[in-house]
Parts: sequence; structure tokens; C-alpha cells
Amino acid sequence: PSAQKSVEAIYRENPKLLGVVRSTVDFYWRNKMPAEAIRTLLDASKQANPTLRTQFTYEAARKSIDAKQYQQARDLLTGLLHGDPYNGEYLAAMADTYAQAGDDAGLQAFYLDEISALRNAPLPPDVRKAQIATLRRGLIPSLTRVQNYSGAIDQYIEVINTFPEDDAVAAEAALYASRYKQQNRLVQFYMKTVAQSPRDY
Repeated sequence: PSAQKSVEAIYRENPKLLGVVRSTVDFYWRNKMPAEAIRTLLDASKQANPTLRTQFTYEAARKSIDAKQYQQARDLLTGLLHGDPYNGEYLAAMADTYAQAGDDAGLQAFYLDEISALRNAPLPPDVRKAQIATLRRGLIPSLTRVQNYSGAIDQYIEVINTFPEDDAVAAEAALYASRYKQQNRLVQFYMKTVAQSPRDY
């Protein structure tokens, strides 16, 4: 308690000094006072320049996830995504809010909404393809947890179709299909593909 009083006094006197903000947040976090750490980050974000404001807000969101304050984290990340809708870090953190809460339905809805939004995103084609593939791969563990193995194979198929020369992805999909008895679904899809496109090995 004595150390806390000292830390808080220094912070009150120097709320705009980055080192003071950092040491205050670290003190609260180390001493299992997550609400105070998050509040300090959010207070600092209101007085910071745009770059630090974003960093503080993102850190507050990550700490909210760690503190199991999932709705608070989603609210903060929604604000960040409003300004940077295709940021991979923010999207991954938003997915974490559902995954760590055990909300597979919410996680799947989030991934599918983001995949749909990315299809028409004003991004370079290669970047768009890579981000969509990343989201699809993130969806697979959630589908597995709810035993939707055929849905997971469908996601693997989409990723393979996006990166057909990536042998590692194909091998991973084959192992998954074997483990969850989905070999026929995977093989039949590509047999049909070969039949429809005989010149495209």
C-alpha cells in the first residue's frame, strides 16, 4: 500500500511522462490490479499523441482480454478497427476475445463477417488473399471444437485453392482429414476439380 501511494503520487504529478505511465501500469499489473492498469492506459491515451494513443488503447484491450473483461476489450478493439479495419493484430485480438471466452459461435460469426468484408477490401490482391487465408485458418480450431469437421475441411480447401503450391498446407489438410475421417470429402472435391479442369494439374 505504501508503494502504491508513492506510485500514484508520482503519476498524478507527471501524467504525461511516458516512463511514469509505463511504470504505473507495470506496478498495477504486477500487483494483480488489472482494472487500475487498464484505467491508467486509457487515461494516458486521452492525453497522448495519435501514435501513443493507439498503442495505449491496444495495450488496454490486450490487458482486458487477459483480465477476462471481454466486452471491454471488444469495445476498445472496435474503436481501433474503425480507424484501421484491416489491421491483422487488431483482428487477431478481437478473435481472442471470443476464443478465450469459449464463445465458438461468436468467433465463427466474427471470422465469417471479416472474410466477407475482406473480399471487397481496397487492398492489394496478394494482401487480401493472405489475410482471408489467415482468417480461414483461424476458424478451423473453432470448428473443430464444435465437431464441425466437414466445415473445417471446407476452410482448408479454400486455403489450398488460394495457395495451391504450398505443400505444407496440403499436408496439414490431409493429416486433419485423416484424423477426423474426412478423407472422402477432401479427395472427392479435388477429383471433381480435376474432372472439371483436366488441363490444370
